Amino acid sequence: MPFDEDLELLQKACMGDENAWHIFTESYSPEIRNIIRTVLNTNNYSHEEELINEICQEIIFSLLEDNCRRLKQFDGRSRFSTWLYSVSANRTKDFLRKQKVKALYFVRGDVEGIEKIPDERVSTQDQLEKLDRINLFIEIQSQFTPREKQFVELRIFEGLSLNEVAGKMGITENNVYRVNHRVKQKLKELLDFYD
Repeated sequence: MPFDEDLELLQKACMGDENAWHIFTESYSPEIRNIIRTVLNTNNYSHEEELINEICQEIIFSLLEDNCRRLKQFDGRSRFSTWLYSVSANRTKDFLRKQKVKALYFVRGDVEGIEKIPDERVSTQDQLEKLDRINLFIEIQSQFTPREKQFVELRIFEGLSLNEVAGKMGITENNVYRVNHRVKQKLKELLDFYD
């Protein structure tokens, strides 16, 4: 899409033109998805289409928030696609950071703490310690079977109860309790190994 058409489309979308917004999402969603895939690949993160679509929707809705505040920040000094790349990549990185923080709580066994993730600034030393724990979790996660990874995703990152996890995974409650026990046992062994 030529630069002038980008600007005109953005102005119409910001003024509430639903057709312009529809054209915008149809035109730029594929580009946003490609940016998300690139960031996820760069960070060695699984990139299932459902996850990519979820992040893409989050990015698009963030552009609409507060009367298109984010879209209105585009000042036209660069190409719109360059600006959109920056916004999309940063939002995807934010998503990954949130996932890593959740992983830290999981490694510490503080499942309830996930809901109270602090948003405050931390010291450089604290950041380095967290980075070490994140890297440790990534290493540990590589030891999980696909079923165990699915369990962790549903139980920890989505916050589902064991009964809900059993339903989503299509297994009995007894089996989900076994997976839960194996994951905790594997974590304990791996954490002891890395200590």
